[in-house]
Amino acid sequence: MLQRAESAVKLAEELELAAAEKDILSASDRKKLDDLERLVTRIRRDLGGGNDGLSLDDDEEIESPNSFRDAASALKEITVKLFEELKQTSRFSISAVAIRSTNTALRIARFLKIRR
Repeated sequence: MLQRAESAVKLAEELELAAAEKDILSASDRKKLDDLERLVTRIRRDLGGGNDGLSLDDDEEIESPNSFRDAASALKEITVKLFEELKQTSRFSISAVAIRSTNTALRIARFLKIRR
């Protein structure tokens, strides 16, 4: 899980850098976003979590992003938070904070896909 989270952080950082340069997703950015979504989904599944049913607007953990740049920045922040939380847990424990972070990351990733 730590390797997946570390890979997700790297992808989120790359997406944040891409967002600083342009305001749209390129084909390679979309692929990175898909890869990040897959990694986070696997982490959530390994943690024993599922979709909490909240929309991005209902999530109190982050402010709803207004632009591609804001969303990419929020995605990086939440993946870093997820990675830090996973470092503190064992694979035999369940972390509600980590599951919530995965759900938030997935909602932001879906927001970015819709924004194109």
